[in-house]
Amino acid sequence: MKIGLLGYGTVGKGFKEIVDKDDNFEVNKILVKNKREDDIFVYSFEGFLYDIDVVVEALNGEEPAYSYALETLSRGIPYITANKKMIARHLDLFDLAKENNTHLMAEASVCGGIPLFSNINRIRKTDEIENISGIMNGTCNYILSSIFNENISFEEALESAKEKGYAEADPSDDIKGYDTRYKLCISMLKAFDYKCNVDDIPCFGIDNINNSDIEYARNNGYVIKLLAKADRNKNAVVMPAFIRKDSIFYNININYNCASIISNHLGKLDLIGQGAGSLPTGFALAQDLYELENDTYHEYREINISNDIKHQYYIRTENTDKYNGYIDERINENSFISKKISFDEVIKNIHIDFIGEIEDD
Repeated sequence: MKIGLLGYGTVGKGFKEIVDKDDNFEVNKILVKNKREDDIFVYSFEGFLYDIDVVVEALNGEEPAYSYALETLSRGIPYITANKKMIARHLDLFDLAKENNTHLMAEASVCGGIPLFSNINRIRKTDEIENISGIMNGTCNYILSSIFNENISFEEALESAKEKGYAEADPSDDIKGYDTRYKLCISMLKAFDYKCNVDDIPCFGIDNINNSDIEYARNNGYVIKLLAKADRNKNAVVMPAFIRKDSIFYNININYNCASIISNHLGKLDLIGQGAGSLPTGFALAQDLYELENDTYHEYREINISNDIKHQYYIRTENTDKYNGYIDERINENSFISKKISFDEVIKNIHIDFIGEIEDD
């Protein structure tokens, strides 16, 4: 099988290292920006699809990846990608793949090396998934783990993440929760056949966490994790959560990810692994090559997000008077634990500095 590889950064190199060991696959074109000596490298997408059986994409951002995917799928050529932002903002590409009797594969776009979508596909053959949740961003998990395990500040943890290469120079997409939201949006399509506007998923990151929030968690036996959660009833949210010791998420540390799937017959399945990196993500891209023949089409449905399940929340705001009817326990002048209310009720008031769901008993 002849492979055209788009991009040759960390993930692209990891992918090539893996498939070069299999005589069934040959990477015979690699599209890059800068000139290199080897003839395998090309510098324009024009003519790239000639004599190619499948395209594997390891780029960042929506463009030019979206344009490449559009042309590739329109020609009936399979497209395998690790690009969560592009996929989440263009879910219609899955319909385009079906129309052209080809495949769009995106295992590598969510949770790095964790075989999340392949397990979802296996479960769905005999079962119905009710809920999916997880720690889906290694940068945030590294920062939060460092805060609680090393007793350092958010600023120190973020700087450490940058030094170790877990965080970009501009980590906004990670710490504001946007990266996790892209991944949840794609996961909802895979688990429930739900197509939603990614920006409609409520999203609170960890960028506004402060010492008083961390102190409350420590004093009450919690750690804080950034969680993505969605269910069959069209509830979906990305936000910090105060996690107890008996939760699978409590001990997921450093840059690891954890995805939890709940289905009717199987019950709860937890998957833990590296959420990013050259070989883990390259491995996920390679796995999609082997799964091409087993890929199945689904009928996707447009949905609107609705968060009506009731939980308790830790809320910090300078406008606590707007929540007087919802306060169960006041922590200090600006922070309180809410009564059990739905997230839809919470976000009627937009004056929130930091919020975290209190994990249910």
